[in-house]
Amino acid sequence: MNLSKVNVQSKIVDVNDRLGNNFLKRMQGTTKMIYDTLEIDGSKEYVFFRDTNSRTFPFTNVKSDSLPVSESLAIQRISLVIITVVNSTGVISAFTPIGAAAGTELPLLFSELSVSVGNEVVMKPITVQHFAPEFNKNACNQDSNVFEMNTDLVIPPQLDFDFTVRAPNHASTATQGNTDFLRIVIEGVGAQFNAKANF
Repeated sequence: MNLSKVNVQSKIVDVNDRLGNNFLKRMQGTTKMIYDTLEIDGSKEYVFFRDTNSRTFPFTNVKSDSLPVSESLAIQRISLVIITVVNSTGVISAFTPIGAAAGTELPLLFSELSVSVGNEVVMKPITVQHFAPEFNKNACNQDSNVFEMNTDLVIPPQLDFDFTVRAPNHASTATQGNTDFLRIVIEGVGAQFNAKANF
């Protein structure tokens, strides 16, 4: 197959066909975003989209380690942001794009991100530094911290997936009474359940 001539929707259908999910081509196309959030605690690894049933909105919008049977996602963009939450109220009081990380959280910019689907690495580690506008070839302004994928990786339904950030030594810069979290947002073309044939 010549991947240069395959559009994103066709890639979703092709990957799912090869896995025996040929019903997916009858699902509705959509723009899909999934996100997950983990406390910055000095960990060597932050594994997103694992054990998400232990978190709720606004920390994740995924309730399982895999997409439902009728959903799929072709990853086109990834962003990382640090959010600050007031412990007593749960209010999100600040956010910092990963490219603007400072102090003892600055080393997170020099982390590596890898992606696994179905227990196979589908994206070997890339440097998070290239999310920052100074290094991001697709950044159109100094505030753009969104990484545009060169290849649309497909997450089929019912296969476990995770995004792992391997971090150098770092620590939270949250002040007393606050907690800092690292959030990842994955965006792309998706497929979702279509109960009718007229969408």
